[in-house]
Amino acid sequence: MRKYITTKIVDAKPMTNRDFLTRGGKEISDDVQEIHGYLVKYPDGYISWCPRSQFEISSREITPEELFALNGSKSFIVDVDDINTSTKEGKLLIAAIAKITTESQTDKTPIEVIDQIVNLSLDMIDEGSGGQNPDEERPDRD
Repeated sequence: MRKYITTKIVDAKPMTNRDFLTRGGKEISDDVQEIHGYLVKYPDGYISWCPRSQFEISSREITPEELFALNGSKSFIVDVDDINTSTKEGKLLIAAIAKITTESQTDKTPIEVIDQIVNLSLDMIDEGSGGQNPDEERPDRD
């Protein structure tokens, strides 16, 4: 089922009224008109059926970004402009994105690329702090 927003967040999937009724084991006569709609499952487990026109007027499918946010994330970066470059983390993220997207990395393993980004971040931290703390251990650098 896909997720939709109504007055509650529900799971729903397309289903005709006839399929919904027979799903519950009910016998229906041939003169019952088939109507397209949705089987709807509410957070408390209650299941109902809603005609398509009514459901689609009052509901819309949750976007991937909304679903991500509902599953515990406090933020979601959709575009590079969403990165806060006034923070150290934002600056490091922009630098990592620039490194990955502007240089060919096809001759390197993923670990080698990560090592390059770590070294880049250490260089940026050194520049921002006026030099390395001599008591800190630093990984081998290329």
